[in-house]
Amino acid sequence: MSSLSPNSVFKKGFFSGVRLLSCKRFTEKSNIWNFNWHKHPFVEIIYFMEGGARIFSNSDDLTFSIYDIVIYPEHTPHKEKIDLSNHQEIICLWIEFPDSSGLDRIRRLSDLKNRLRWLFVEIHRQSLTNYTYKYKLLDNLLQVLMYYIKQQLDVSWNIQDPVSRVIHFLHENMAKTIRIEKLARLANYSSSYLNRKFKERTGSTPINYLDRIRLEAAWKLLGREDMAINQIATLIGYKDPKYFSRRFKSQYGVPPNHFRSSNY
Repeated sequence: MSSLSPNSVFKKGFFSGVRLLSCKRFTEKSNIWNFNWHKHPFVEIIYFMEGGARIFSNSDDLTFSIYDIVIYPEHTPHKEKIDLSNHQEIICLWIEFPDSSGLDRIRRLSDLKNRLRWLFVEIHRQSLTNYTYKYKLLDNLLQVLMYYIKQQLDVSWNIQDPVSRVIHFLHENMAKTIRIEKLARLANYSSSYLNRKFKERTGSTPINYLDRIRLEAAWKLLGREDMAINQIATLIGYKDPKYFSRRFKSQYGVPPNHFRSSNY
């Protein structure tokens, strides 16, 4: 675990003086991908509009997918592994801090509820225009984005209660294979004791809770007609689309394809 305190996820006063150096939106067909080990003297923030990547650093091996945000600290060596045979679309920001960000390692945020997507899209759109107050508006948009990012990072730092820590972990990592043993280690409980305490709080075991929030995410994502049902299943953590369909029908009474056709 990092030695930084919750208040230093970003250094105090980071809102003032941050500057957007670059904003690019590109796909798997773009020629600016860099798959070698590299680092930057600025903070790099990537939003996965489509696709995903596996990202390596000296201390991390992380998997990112659609609606995920990756934040690279300054001077952090890293390397991406991306399947360019599938559609990829990302927005990449380079941000300069007046001193340093205070980040100690690569961070991941999930935006399944689409709270931050519009900000990335709008920052990119405004970066392509030219008018008198362009940079003032960009500064304001960047301040809002950094506020929300800091807010989400601080939430993860400030969780002390073991059950709350597990709940937060499940929401942030629903696409991954998660076993009760790992959750028990996170809470510093035995598996049986975690199941009991978790059920007291939520009414279900951690694994049943994970299943529920995955299906709730699917319910929202089915409103996007540009996403195949198999893609949604993978995004929320079901490797077998047929199993996903059975679980969705068990929860909502109809399979996902019928739910989509009757509701959207």
